[in-house]
Amino acid sequence: MVREHVAWRVWVLMGAVGALAATAAAALLVGEFPVPWLGVAKALGEPGTSPQSVDFMVWEVRVPRLLAGAASGAAFGVAAALLQTAWRTPLAGPRTAGMGGAAMLAIVLAPELPGGTQGPLGAATAGAIGAAAAGLGLGLVLRWRRGSAGDPGPGTALVAGTALDVLCTVAALWLVVSAAGGVVGPLAHRLVVGSPLIGVEHAPILSALCAAAALLGAAAAWRAPAVVAAGPWSGRMAVVCLAALPVGAGVALAGPMALAGVAGGGVAWLLMSGHPGWTALLAGPLGALVVLASDLVARSFSGPEGLPTGYVTVVVGVVILLAVRRASTAAARGTSVRAT
Repeated sequence: MVREHVAWRVWVLMGAVGALAATAAAALLVGEFPVPWLGVAKALGEPGTSPQSVDFMVWEVRVPRLLAGAASGAAFGVAAALLQTAWRTPLAGPRTAGMGGAAMLAIVLAPELPGGTQGPLGAATAGAIGAAAAGLGLGLVLRWRRGSAGDPGPGTALVAGTALDVLCTVAALWLVVSAAGGVVGPLAHRLVVGSPLIGVEHAPILSALCAAAALLGAAAAWRAPAVVAAGPWSGRMAVVCLAALPVGAGVALAGPMALAGVAGGGVAWLLMSGHPGWTALLAGPLGALVVLASDLVARSFSGPEGLPTGYVTVVVGVVILLAVRRASTAAARGTSVRAT
């Protein structure tokens, strides 16, 4: 099959990186206050020599937003690829596994704990702990429900994980709204669906954490099937905990970014024929592409502070989720026919 050839996979990966680069360039140019590409190039290459308004728009608004969108999207995409292996379904992702909402809830709770902090490293750590706790808790509950075999089935895991994510998201939103004494505006949208616009002051640090976690996850994805095979339940939970690292960093940077991971990981699964290692490699740039492209759409139709990016990624994610579900069902039927 063509999609199983290494050359095909390399070309697809290069195409995704190229598309991501083009989208990143567009992200620096497009917006309510468009800047000519020569002005952007000068502001990037010679900071301080452009008009103050151009320097501010490029360095204080668009570069942090670009870093936040690309890094968080890559982290969610790689996390989704790892969760595909853990839960044995291409429909798995941070939010369908209960980990996105749990990470957001942990970040909201972290400053209230003794010694709590809300710096970039503290937020990423809290998010990773929350995501890992949700993944482990989900695994323990499903193992208990199904007995010592510990094989809940992909559908059951996805339904339970999505329900857990919704519960954690509602809890986080309630805590923030209660603390603020009412509706909290853009922050509420960030808690529910995610946005790379809010809280970009720590974008460089958190973007680096996201990139490091995504690279670690992409490298580990090649061995993930062997880990799961060696211990069906313990190996699965080990992969889930590894996926919690990019989830925590991504949520700390841009919020839970609804279904961005499913979108990036799902398309990667389709193009790489489900190979775990290649899927994770491709899911990084595709996840970043999904978030940046969604952010461009949100900005183009509603201005810089209008429609949060996460609402666009929801639509993209649902469309891709349905396409991946159809493809995986067809593949399963084909396998059963050949077996008979």
